[in-house]
Amino acid sequence: MKQSYKQYSEANMGKSQVTEEDVNRAVEAVKNTYTKSDSPRLRDSEDLSESGDEEEQLQLSYTNKSFPSFQDSKKMDATEFEEFKRKQHLIETVMVDQLSRAVISAPEQDTRPAPRSHRPGMPRGTNRSLHESKVSTNTTATENLLQRRVRFGARLLTRNGHDAIRELTGFFFHVDGSLTIYEFKQFGKSAKALPFIPRGQYTFARGRRLQEPYTLTDIYPGANLEFKTAGLHSLPDSVRQQKVAVFRVTDVDDVAKSKIILSGVKPSDREKAYARLHMPKSKAELEDRVLMLEIQTFVRKLLKKRGVRTVMGLGHHCRKLDRNNTGLLPRFELEKALLHYHIDLGEGVLASLLAILDEEGTGYLDYPEFLRTVLGEMNEYRKSFVLRAFRKIDAGKQGVVTCSDLKKFYNAAKHPKVKSGQCSEMAVLKSFLDSFQYCEKTEEVTFQVFEEYYEGLSVGVENDEDFANILRNSWNL
Repeated sequence: MKQSYKQYSEANMGKSQVTEEDVNRAVEAVKNTYTKSDSPRLRDSEDLSESGDEEEQLQLSYTNKSFPSFQDSKKMDATEFEEFKRKQHLIETVMVDQLSRAVISAPEQDTRPAPRSHRPGMPRGTNRSLHESKVSTNTTATENLLQRRVRFGARLLTRNGHDAIRELTGFFFHVDGSLTIYEFKQFGKSAKALPFIPRGQYTFARGRRLQEPYTLTDIYPGANLEFKTAGLHSLPDSVRQQKVAVFRVTDVDDVAKSKIILSGVKPSDREKAYARLHMPKSKAELEDRVLMLEIQTFVRKLLKKRGVRTVMGLGHHCRKLDRNNTGLLPRFELEKALLHYHIDLGEGVLASLLAILDEEGTGYLDYPEFLRTVLGEMNEYRKSFVLRAFRKIDAGKQGVVTCSDLKKFYNAAKHPKVKSGQCSEMAVLKSFLDSFQYCEKTEEVTFQVFEEYYEGLSVGVENDEDFANILRNSWNL
């Protein structure tokens, strides 16, 4: 794998040579979300990890999952079955929509005689539907569209809570390298799949691979898909106000993806080939990824026992500075904010990071992106439980809930200390609500603040299932 990547890089980067050290770093970056070793590039900073918050520690002890009762098991099975049915319905709806559009608009359909039945007042031949059209045509490649596709989940990276909790599903069509994203909506008992990003061939909107087309290997959990909003009229106004809409891939149909990209590869070579296809495409991209991983490893170790206080505090601090609500802040303000919370990256490392994030050299940065890059993020498995919890609380899908809503759905009865009689349910609930002191409006909790709370809590939880159990037990998921 190392030799293949080295040959690829030397062939595509001319004079830029890839050393053995570069390749080793790339392999480790792909294998691990965060490296386990300390960063050699970063200066030592004051370690305040021992001064943990009592409220945070109380929530962290919520990890033990009690053995589910028979009724709980039935409820979980029913929920999983409903989720499976919803995904199947969504896939069928999207595919019918895509195929009917292609078939109905195909030039071959114009050779058909006009149907005898038509609506009064309409010209003959205009009342065309899928079952009246030729399903098999020379230009639509219907069979390929049906068979060679990969489904993936997605979510919007945005400060708008209503948009952040939208349920999005995308499809990548290998036949022509096109992709589309749909939004799932429930209207009473009926479900609809509405186009969010129209099907088309898209390219990277910024970064090291600017104008390069998206391929199937660019779609994996944790990847960002960026689209220029100009011309995408299906996007809501709140999203089109930004120049670039960023979608995070949450999950991928790996079976369908592997079947396509590993076609013709021997079974014994598939693991290496899969890893090689997902390696960084250039030395510059590799170095950017390694630098960010080193920074995140260093910072997350520093915040081991003060994650909630720091993550929520930084978010609140930046929102106060953003008086015009643009999402942009001067870089010196962000440097000061990090130092205020005892995060000292060093001038050299910080300058390298800012050069990556501020490509155009404007001196202003998207502070949510900056904080995600410095502090790191929980993986998409953990994020899925945070989204499920908030969607359960936010029945109106507005992206904002009240403290009364939190009290209504929060379940402190399953806390180990409550079960053992060491503390009351009210004490556990109060410790949770006291963490939301950074809300801009009294009694209102936005999805952004809710997410920041669990982002900080996630820093102190090493095991994914332990984190999932915290959400399961406290919100009855």
